[in-house]
Amino acid sequence: MIRKPINTRHNQQVQDYFDRYYSRHCFIIINSYNVRKSAEIEWLVRFSFACRDKQCDLIIVDEHLVVTPGQVLHGISLSQFPIEEYITVISLHPNHIKTTAHRTLLACWLPVTHMIPFLDGLTTFDGYLSGYSFVIDKFIQSVTVEDKEYYGYLSPSVPKSSLLPIRRNWKNLRIFYGSAKYWISRTNQFQSIRNDTLELVKALDENGWTKLYGPRNQYQTDDVLTWYGFRTYFGELPFDGVSVIREINECGLCLVSPSVHQNRSEICSIQLFEAIAAGVPILCTPNPFIEWWFRDNVFVIRGDNVEQRTACVQQHMDYIVDNPMEVHEKLSNCRNIFNDYFSLDGQIDRFLQYIPPSGGRGVSRTPTPTRLPPSPPSI
Repeated sequence: MIRKPINTRHNQQVQDYFDRYYSRHCFIIINSYNVRKSAEIEWLVRFSFACRDKQCDLIIVDEHLVVTPGQVLHGISLSQFPIEEYITVISLHPNHIKTTAHRTLLACWLPVTHMIPFLDGLTTFDGYLSGYSFVIDKFIQSVTVEDKEYYGYLSPSVPKSSLLPIRRNWKNLRIFYGSAKYWISRTNQFQSIRNDTLELVKALDENGWTKLYGPRNQYQTDDVLTWYGFRTYFGELPFDGVSVIREINECGLCLVSPSVHQNRSEICSIQLFEAIAAGVPILCTPNPFIEWWFRDNVFVIRGDNVEQRTACVQQHMDYIVDNPMEVHEKLSNCRNIFNDYFSLDGQIDRFLQYIPPSGGRGVSRTPTPTRLPPSPPSI
């Protein structure tokens, strides 16, 4: 194999950068999502907030491992970065494999069905960051030849700096629902489950209970959810890390509806944590992750058909209006669970405890998180 000559100017530029800017740790995120507006981009903005608060550096590289535009080291390849304990590379998607000598970890927050096509690459990582899913963690452990360590947790969450005061006014409530593009599976089962959510959103929209947000251009081949015919569609929101949370707070309620793949892998979408940050009651369709962690502090929508589910939403809304003290207690409980387990700040802190600030690996580490806590979190 012919190796390209190393650009020594870039090497010196990288070294000067690390000599000039002190940080407790440097996270290098591999991001292959070139879409300007996506859940991953929104998460990166919020992760940058948490890194700033924790005096950590954040560098984003593209699928070619080159620093993306808008950053000090733009255009420099990851291969020209030093190999140090204070540098950790994190891939958000298993389609990227470990190709440099840097400690490289995989964020395990995608459903198992999304990881199966990349089985060969899963074993190349030095370790993993759990998404609080026992199902996904065991899947990773079952397909790796040797035991790979878990370096802590990383979930599609938000930092504590994103938290707004818990809302106390339950008048003029609207249900916030944000949607990206949903792609239909070739199986009728996935389609019918997605249509359940679509039917519920349509029914809530017809009652005038919602404020719907998402990309204006939803007309794509195989697209499931379009905004044609919806009366309460309000367009797109800026992906700046704060606008979505503020709008959820203004609405007063948030609908969280994880996909069938998320349900089977026992994970949830980022909108759960956006709702917690907004300080509003959470209406959610059945999901093992949400129900295990947050118990009766969220309002689960149950029913065998759209009429029953719509009636269930109405009952929840009536309860919220009539019982403000109890609702405030539920929201406080959600915040406490979030602060104890899911804030990006806390996840960074636990990671830094696992990785010593100096010296070799394997010193003063916290226990490997191989499974969820055996009992429900105390509230």
